[in-house]
Amino acid sequence: MSDRRRLLGTLSTLLLAAFVVGAVATADPPAADRARAIGIRVKCPVCARETIFDSQAGIAQDMMALVRERIAQGATDEEIIDELLAGYPGSSLLDPPLSPATVLLWAVPGLALAAGVVLGFGRRRRPTYDVPLESSSR
Repeated sequence: MSDRRRLLGTLSTLLLAAFVVGAVATADPPAADRARAIGIRVKCPVCARETIFDSQAGIAQDMMALVRERIAQGATDEEIIDELLAGYPGSSLLDPPLSPATVLLWAVPGLALAAGVVLGFGRRRRPTYDVPLESSSR
């Protein structure tokens, strides 16, 4: 009978563990994590190369406060980002999505690399042949 109890205990523990893992995996991220995830995607409008999450500028802190407020109200991440980009001139996404307006932005690094490769191979030195000079003996 003790083997049966041990087996039952093991099975119930495994089922409980599976339930907990499933609940954690499918749960919404905490509000602080969502706020951080949004904040690191949006560039501060007044700081050079800083996100609104990392910036100490007043406008960035206001933007993060808006992010937290909108999360509490139940807005989606995209709604919040759209509101930030529309409401704060100069703010932009640090990793803009591929669209007809940003295709050149995404293509320039690849085009620069291809141009470098073409120029590098085009400038290869052609082999030179050493031709002995005729010595003039007079």
